Amino acid sequence: MNCLSNSSKVGFIGAGNMAGAMIRGLRKQGLAKDCVVAFDVDREKLQALDGDCGITIADTAEALITMSETVILAVKPQMLATALAEVKSLFEEQKPLIISIAAGTSIETLQGLCGEKVPIIRVMPNLNATVGEAMSAFCGNALVTDKEKETATAILSSFGKVTQLPENQFAAYSALAGCSPAYTMLYMDALASVGEKYGIDRQTSLQVVAQAVLGTAKLLAESGEETETWITRVCSPGGTTIEGIKSLRNNDVKSQIQQAAEASIARDLELQKK
Repeated sequence: MNCLSNSSKVGFIGAGNMAGAMIRGLRKQGLAKDCVVAFDVDREKLQALDGDCGITIADTAEALITMSETVILAVKPQMLATALAEVKSLFEEQKPLIISIAAGTSIETLQGLCGEKVPIIRVMPNLNATVGEAMSAFCGNALVTDKEKETATAILSSFGKVTQLPENQFAAYSALAGCSPAYTMLYMDALASVGEKYGIDRQTSLQVVAQAVLGTAKLLAESGEETETWITRVCSPGGTTIEGIKSLRNNDVKSQIQQAAEASIARDLELQKK
């Protein structure tokens, strides 16, 4: 795989759901078991992950850092300071590429925890990593080289799509990628409930809606065309779709979605000040 070889090791501090999704992606892309190292205070999580996809288990965080060229911080944000308290000096000595997926934790905060002279990349993946379809954004400090950015891209691409953004756009990005799965689930639930009203059972309604959304997303992503172009193509004059679109526009649904995203962004910015 690009920029990753079976001679370089990627270490994970933390073995929760997101770490598991990332590791499964790396293993599916061909990175050998010996090159995927993980440490967690919960040994049962490590054993389960090893049984699921095959990893090398490190006995301590220190051992993991010593053997890894890239270290991924995959612990909960509130546990980050505790998890890194004993290894900051080792980071400063070894200078691995550090990739953090801790939500809401800025590059500045990470530098305070890991060291000012360590290359650090901050990543925001989303829920869809669990099915290999994440949308991830990343930014890095001034010490991150182009090669290290390529390494991060290769890792993140193993379980979805990736883009590079300046950190000051992360709040907006979090609404577009991090919050939108919940918005979309609400939309799909509403559609499925209409199917139920007209006699289609719940599970079938959800399957129909999920496939329709999946196909529509693929159509948009692969075509490169604007959303309004596709809306116009689907809406035959005097047909059924145009009536639904009229209702959505009369009820200002687009504005309501925008307001939801703005509310999420405002909360993100508020949390950053605390």
